Amino acid sequence: MCRARARGLVWFATLTVVVFQLSHRADADVVSAPAGVSLQTYVNQACQRPGGVLLLQGYSYTQNTPLALCSDLAIIGQGRIATVINTTLSSGTLFQFVDASDVTLHGFMIQKTGTAGGTAIWIGYGQHIRLQDLVINGPFSTGIYLTQDVNGSTIWNEFEDIVIENLAANGVGISFAPAVASEKNRINSNRFVDLVIGPNPNSGVTAINVVTAAGVQESNENVFLGGMFYNNETAISVGNSSGRNLVFLGTDIESNRTQGVYIGTGNHGIKFISCWLNQNGASNSASSNLTDNSANNQDLVISEIAGKVSPSAFTVEGYSQLGGIALGQTGAPADGIAGKAGMVLGINGNNEVVLNYDAVNVAQPLVAERFVATDTAVGPSNFSANWLWGTGATISVAAGSNSQRGQVTVTAGASAGTDPVLTLIFADGRWTTTPVANVLRNDTTSPAVQPTWTTTPTSLVIVLPGTVEPGKSYTFSYKLIG
Repeated sequence: MCRARARGLVWFATLTVVVFQLSHRADADVVSAPAGVSLQTYVNQACQRPGGVLLLQGYSYTQNTPLALCSDLAIIGQGRIATVINTTLSSGTLFQFVDASDVTLHGFMIQKTGTAGGTAIWIGYGQHIRLQDLVINGPFSTGIYLTQDVNGSTIWNEFEDIVIENLAANGVGISFAPAVASEKNRINSNRFVDLVIGPNPNSGVTAINVVTAAGVQESNENVFLGGMFYNNETAISVGNSSGRNLVFLGTDIESNRTQGVYIGTGNHGIKFISCWLNQNGASNSASSNLTDNSANNQDLVISEIAGKVSPSAFTVEGYSQLGGIALGQTGAPADGIAGKAGMVLGINGNNEVVLNYDAVNVAQPLVAERFVATDTAVGPSNFSANWLWGTGATISVAAGSNSQRGQVTVTAGASAGTDPVLTLIFADGRWTTTPVANVLRNDTTSPAVQPTWTTTPTSLVIVLPGTVEPGKSYTFSYKLIG
């Protein structure tokens, strides 16, 4: 692999690319470390050269003490199988970068044995650092430790094709651990591509752990693309008020012993898109796959998740749950859609959709070009004419009539009487409250009087004052609002 002098995005592919790129550098920039030597000596030589490259051979090296490193440095191995750095370091950090920039580590394995402890790679106030094609294996307490300090942010770094496995008990694969609470200096805008964290069979291991400094969200806008977190105690843990806009895209999170994802309170914009969360925790339950205590704070889950996501989060693909949506305001209702202050479209206790305004906003109009009723159509069987309509009275109902509006015609039979009654039983059951109705005659038959009516939550009762004539038709148009 290769390393460019300029800052920015640098991608690595194969050793062929590395050799090609190195051939375009001055020979003095490249230092080659033979087998069985002190790496520190050769790191020092590379650091003395502008844009220095330390080329590791296909050997096993031993480094049991922390390396003193510099900016503008590339350490390139022959691949994570061919080049191995062995260590028994049990405290401190093997590769530590402080106030560093333009650094590349690529193409080797860090193999730890012996007493548990120590950190493989530590980045504090680091920018444009690229870690690629690495394996971190063995009982480190932390694989990669990210922090910041009062001097600056850890930002614009890239981590690609890294395996972290067999960590010590209670270890952490990648730790976001800010050193100070700062509104300016953050762990921000770092990208992680195709990381594999696991297997980590020792107890208490967390693949990704995000914590805070004095309750300030310091780890923000970091993106994980692809990768797999498996066989850890917990895959992802975001502590209270620790992160904002952490994005996981296409990540496989499965077979973690206790917890897939845990998100504490006070976080914002934690997103899982096209991820797979399954077989996390012994029960593979909703909460063991994903527990989000910051839900409704712009968190978004569009992923396939075993069980049913809990608590209220927006999830699709496999299982769907819509807890609430806020439109143009802060905070969503527990069950519904909240728009302009005071308006809530939600579900009531009878599983009916209702639109409510609070007392302060009752005067605000609800405006639409057209409202379309979707009630069940009604027919003659939904109406009953009492005996005062006469023997053999018939009922016909206009097409499109339903329990909200329509038109019905009664033709009086023999021996019709005075003040006959026509009753509509609502086809869709009870209204939430007693509806308000309006009924008008729509015919010219005598007597030329308008009807009276009453309503209940289940029926509309129409009375025609006066005596009806046998064989004559009486038509009523009705509308109900409730």
